[in-house]
Amino acid sequence: MPVPATASPTTAPAPATTPATVRRLPRAVAAAGAVLATVCVLLPLPASATGGPAAVPATVERSQAHRTVLQVRPAYVDPASDAATAARTARAEGRPGDARLLEKVAAQSTARWLGPADGTARVRAYAQAAVAAGTTPVVVTYAIPDRDCGSHSGGGIATPAEYRAWVDAVAAGLAGARAVVVVEPDALLHLDRCGDRGARLAMLRYSVDAYAAVGAEVYLDGASSNSFGWSARHLADIAQRLRDAGVDRAAGFAVNTSNFQTGAQEVAYGERLSALVGGAGFVVDTSRNGNGPLAGPNGTVWCNPEGRALGNPPRATGTGPHVADLWLKTPGRSDGTCNGGPAAGRFWEAYLLGLAARAAW
Repeated sequence: MPVPATASPTTAPAPATTPATVRRLPRAVAAAGAVLATVCVLLPLPASATGGPAAVPATVERSQAHRTVLQVRPAYVDPASDAATAARTARAEGRPGDARLLEKVAAQSTARWLGPADGTARVRAYAQAAVAAGTTPVVVTYAIPDRDCGSHSGGGIATPAEYRAWVDAVAAGLAGARAVVVVEPDALLHLDRCGDRGARLAMLRYSVDAYAAVGAEVYLDGASSNSFGWSARHLADIAQRLRDAGVDRAAGFAVNTSNFQTGAQEVAYGERLSALVGGAGFVVDTSRNGNGPLAGPNGTVWCNPEGRALGNPPRATGTGPHVADLWLKTPGRSDGTCNGGPAAGRFWEAYLLGLAARAAW
C-alpha cells in the first residue's frame, strides 16, 4: 500500500533564525566524544490489553556491544513500493534504461511512513508481510499535532488525546513483528517553534513506551549535524530534548532523516550525541546523501536539491553505537513544491531517476 501523501517524508525547515529554504553547514567538525564504558539497552515489555504501554520500559546496564534486530533480519523490501511499481511500468512502456535504474532502487528496503489514515489493520498487514518474508518492518510515524509546524508537510492529528489513541492503534498493528520504529521526524527540532512543548514531549514519551511495549526497536529523531550545529551548547540542547522525550527507554535515535549530509558527517555527529545520552545506538538515513548536501547562496538547499544521489544501501553496520544505515526518506518522494517538485510526499520519477543514475554503486 502506498504511503499517504500527507504522511510522507520531507526535510523540515531550519530554525526560525535561518531562511526557510536553507539549512546551514557547520564550519568545522570537532573530535568525537569520549568512549563510554557502558550503555543502556531497551527491554521490550508485553502490551496491555488496550494496546497501550503496559508499563514504562526499563533500562539496564549492558556491555559496549550495540545490537539491532536488523543484524538478524534485514529490513523489508516492499514489492509494491513506488520504485517497484514505476519499474514495472517502465518495462511495459519499453523504457529499459529507466527500468534498470528504478529496479536498482526497488531492490533496497525503504521505510514505510505512517500518517493519520494508517490504523491497526493497515499497519498489521504491512508488518505481517515483512514477517512472512523473514524480514523486519521499518516504519516512521508522522502524525503528531502541529506536524512540520504547518509547512510543506503540515497536518497531523488534532489533539494529544487523539494522537495517543492513534499511537495505540499503530502499536497494536506492530505487535509481534519486532519492528524498527523511527518516531516523528523533526518533532524535537521544532520543539520550541510551534505547539505546546510539554504536551509534545509527553506525546513522544508515550510513543516510545507504547511501541517498546509491543517489542519494537524504537528510535527518536535526533535531527542532523546541519540542523543543530556542533557547538557544545547545541549538542547539549538536542541531547536534553532526547532525554526529555524518553531516549533512555528507547533503542536510541535517528539522524539525517530526509536530509543530505554525508555518512561520515552524520556518524561523527551521532557518536558525539550518543556520548551525551548514555551511549544510545543510532541509525543514519542514507537514502539521498550519496553526493552530500548542495550549498546554496544562503546555506544548504534542503528542498529537492538538484544533483543529489542515493547513499549507502540499507544495512546493519555492526560498528559501535552506529547500528544501521537505513533509507528513511522514500527516494523519489518530493520535499515540497520547490525546485520543480510536486507537493510534499508525491512521487517524482524524474528526481528518483537522477538519484539512481548518480549513485556510486
